[in-house]
Amino acid sequence: NGEEVLRRWGADRSDLILMDVRMPGLGGVETVRRLLSADPGARIIMLTVAEDLDGVALAVAAGARGYLHKDASRAELRATVTQALADPTWR
Repeated sequence: NGEEVLRRWGADRSDLILMDVRMPGLGGVETVRRLLSADPGARIIMLTVAEDLDGVALAVAAGARGYLHKDASRAELRATVTQALADPTWR
């Protein structure tokens, strides 16, 4: 859930966050807003099901770097993570 993401981020900042758009409690969009308010350089990629593109659009508008469908292949996941880590301006 979003509260857990924020708690963990405060304790141990990762290079990249992969997070679901829809989470119990604090949702993905609000979690993105709060993370980026605390750390504007945070790199966040959203995970979603194909039917939730509206949620992804809101999360990207809030500052997430991009998104992956939950059924993305390992190669797609690897390429997206590699690109996001290599290029701080990647979106």
